[in-house]
Amino acid sequence: MNNVNVEAVAWAKKRLKVERKKATTDGYRLMYAKMLNEVRIPGTAACPKTRSSERAAARYCIAEEIITAYAAHDRVEIDTLYASIQCIQSIAKENELAYNEGTWTGRKHHRNSKKASIQKLPGDWKEQLLASMSEHRYFNVISILACVGCRPVEIDKGVYVRHRKDGIHIEINSAKVDEARGQEWREIVLPLDHPIASKIPERLYWAGSKSISETITREAVKLGFEGVSAYSFRHQFASDLKASGFSKNSIAMAMGHYAENTQQTYGNSGAGRQITIKVTAERKPKSATVKTKTNKVGFAKKIKKP
Repeated sequence: MNNVNVEAVAWAKKRLKVERKKATTDGYRLMYAKMLNEVRIPGTAACPKTRSSERAAARYCIAEEIITAYAAHDRVEIDTLYASIQCIQSIAKENELAYNEGTWTGRKHHRNSKKASIQKLPGDWKEQLLASMSEHRYFNVISILACVGCRPVEIDKGVYVRHRKDGIHIEINSAKVDEARGQEWREIVLPLDHPIASKIPERLYWAGSKSISETITREAVKLGFEGVSAYSFRHQFASDLKASGFSKNSIAMAMGHYAENTQQTYGNSGAGRQITIKVTAERKPKSATVKTKTNKVGFAKKIKKP
């Protein structure tokens, strides 16, 4: 092809050469399509993380379009696409500079933190919410979330409830699991007289996580509870575990984590209530390690945590 923009094609090939998971590239395409539909320039969102994701999505998708245009011998389209990505990168650079200098004039981003929002809720918010949903078809599933703080997506995989002589056993097939993170399964045992778990019939439960989350948020709004979602139960469960004095090891297993320090993201002991549980999981959680360095005479010296 004559007069091809060699720089543009080389840039596109370099972008696509990097290996990415299919879920990542699909997410890029969805995000880029949304920006085009809203006629919005990528990298201009208020949230720093969103700006970064938008830029990455634009780079990847425009690179794909350039390669497609290259295969179709469309020189004009290549030039147009390459000019657009240069414009996007220029605007993004200006935005980041303004943000770092403190002169950003865009809408401030307020993160909807479930960890913080549960501290503003009444102590019996879970009981109030469940009482208002006693006739709802998702009542038992949401009761499970309230009891053991599992992830909504874990309900998709199925959660077993069994009543035994030593307590109510709730077995969870975990999500977010690979060699370096997560527990393949975990089992939490609650007392037979647990006010919520004792009312959950014994069987296997599953439901669509999206429908559950939407239901919880909708019903919470009716009660005047702000910022409540399915994940609020998870943060409350972590808060209860911390308030009850459970070890980091036990909390990690109950939350389905492999690393003990992951629990820092969830809950706050000040918002928790005393609970009694027993927990087992696929493997022993990994303890948080402190890096060491060696001085000239060979003695290990601990590095102070920031």
